[in-house]
Amino acid sequence: ATHSGQLTASLAPKAAVTFTAQQVEAAMGNPLTINSKAPRILVAGNVALEVQSFMSNPGGIVSQNSGAQAGSAVPVRFYMPAANEATGYYSVLRIINTGSGATAVNVSLLDEYSGQATATGQLTASLAANGALALRASAVEAALGVTLAAPERPRLLVSSPTSSPLQVQSLLVNPSGVYTQLVEAQSGTTIDIRAHVPAALASSYNSFLRVINTSSVATPVNVSLINGTTGAVGWTGRLITSLPAGRVLTFSAQEVEAALGLTIPATDRPRIRITTSAPIEVQSFMSNPGGVLTETGNFQ
Repeated sequence: ATHSGQLTASLAPKAAVTFTAQQVEAAMGNPLTINSKAPRILVAGNVALEVQSFMSNPGGIVSQNSGAQAGSAVPVRFYMPAANEATGYYSVLRIINTGSGATAVNVSLLDEYSGQATATGQLTASLAANGALALRASAVEAALGVTLAAPERPRLLVSSPTSSPLQVQSLLVNPSGVYTQLVEAQSGTTIDIRAHVPAALASSYNSFLRVINTSSVATPVNVSLINGTTGAVGWTGRLITSLPAGRVLTFSAQEVEAALGLTIPATDRPRIRITTSAPIEVQSFMSNPGGVLTETGNFQ
């Protein structure tokens, strides 16, 4: 830690508070320059916290901005290929070695359905302890020896052959140089999406739920609307009667609201809950007018 400060003297149990970037930098006493690309900050309390870092665009849509995955073999579930760079957007893979020794870092391209590696390469022969490495999609694809088509949304696996712990972020950089997080997944049989974007905004943006049945049996998939203040579960509906084992389905905001049997106003940022009888993975993401997808609902 290079600069520290207090955001609030007392945050009540179950309460939420949102701080702007200006307030965060004022608390730290360290105004960051526009060239401080994706700085790392640590939020700490004396009890367990949930922290979301997100960005609002000129249309008022919020999208996920941070949140690294950790492990010695980290799956990146959603990655934008280098072929998209002609649109003015590009993706970055950011890797931090949180271990106590240097390690090589490898990357593998995974088959979307089987999860098996189809190509493997080395991103670096040695990443120092506490060192960070940020690579554009073109460098990742060069390491893999594979050129990916623009419409593809491949899965990658970033790993340390020495089992050193890594943190990995898949980031999207827009034409203005702003970073946003690409999609992670949550796993389980009850999954809460904390920031669903209603269908009423579909004139420019649309949101989606991508459901992957990672279990060996078929399962129904249900959706419920959660009161954002009380946490009480309200409207409930069924997205699909039976999702076969290993299958992937993507539902639009319109399909979600049709299953719930209601229309959510554009100004709402509701919480929704996905429930099943077998473990699944769920991704919540949004497409902007250029067709680029960013995450809207993950939490730590």
